[in-house]
Amino acid sequence: MLRPLVLLLILANAAWFAWAQGLLRPWGLGPVPQAEPQRLERQLRPELLRVGAAAQHLAARASDPNT
Repeated sequence: MLRPLVLLLILANAAWFAWAQGLLRPWGLGPVPQAEPQRLERQLRPELLRVGAAAQHLAARASDPNT
């Protein structure tokens, strides 16, 4: 009883992996590829973005007792 269940779970995992990796696309199955090229085209100068600046600003405000 347990062997068929384990075999079924292994086959289900293999099928999901093949689907998720896009290996089944030639047969019309597979996840829809997601891309947003319009968002990349709207970016003006992404190299000027500084992620750490907001964290430094919040840390400075947290250490200041007057705010």
